Amino acid sequence: MQNIDKAKEIIEAYNQYFNKEYKNLKASISALMLDVQKINIAGEISEIEKEALKN
Repeated sequence: MQNIDKAKEIIEAYNQYFNKEYKNLKASISALMLDVQKINIAGEISEIEKEALKN
């Protein structure tokens, strides 16, 4: 019975660890997605400026 309790504790500890890591990774991905969107917007503005300078 002691081994089962120990196994449950280990599983719970891993579960908590991976949930924390998952949340951190999800937040990092969200931040990166925002950065990518900003870069795309900057690129589009640059293209508009180039077109405006041609005219």
